[in-house]
Amino acid sequence: MPEDYDSFDAQQRRKFWQTHIERWQANGLSQRAYCIEHDLIIHRFYDWRRRFKSAENNRVSFLPVSLAGSTGRS
Repeated sequence: MPEDYDSFDAQQRRKFWQTHIERWQANGLSQRAYCIEHDLIIHRFYDWRRRFKSAENNRVSFLPVSLAGSTGRS
């Protein structure tokens, strides 16, 4: 962990972990090996990975719907 990690605001922490998780996904190491190599706290890595995954799964998307026989007027 960087020495100044405790002074990071919420946005800086989010960016820090997002960058590390993206790098981990690209390099093929196990989560534990990646954390050891980059001096990261493993349970924090797991927690942030879960947060990002949860946020991804909770995204709401809307698709346009056309109704047969609809003129678009009320």
